[in-house]
Parts: sequence; structure tokens; C-alpha cells
Amino acid sequence: MEQQYEQVVSRVLPSVVQISTGSGSGSGVVYDTKGDIVTNAHVVGTATTLQVGLASGGMPLPAEVVGVFAPMTWR
Repeated sequence: MEQQYEQVVSRVLPSVVQISTGSGSGSGVVYDTKGDIVTNAHVVGTATTLQVGLASGGMPLPAEVVGVFAPMTWR
């Protein structure tokens, strides 16, 4: 089981990113080959620009919010 876990982590780690805004930080996942990133709304908040760093290290890169989905209300 541990070996399977390690294999999964090594396969997905390159797609994991650290997202930093002026008011906080969180994680996200590179969604496609264009470099689009998906994260939860609370990570970005109201920020329009942010910094994105790869989980594997290196200098963070500037990024911008290109779209959001409004939260759904369940009844």
C-alpha cells in the first residue's frame, strides 16, 4: 500500500501549485497544458493577481484570475 501511495504522489506532484495572494495562500492543481490552474474560491478570495509556485520549488510566477464560479446554494 505504501508503495502505491508513493507512486501516486510522484505522478501528481508536478501538477500541484502553491498560490499566494496579498491576504493568504493555498494550493491548486494545474488543469491543462495551457497552464490553467484550478483552486477553491476561498484560496483566491477577492484577489485579481497572485503568485504561483510549483510544489517542486523554484521562483513563484505572477498569475491572474481569469474566471470564477459563483458558490451554489443548496436548499
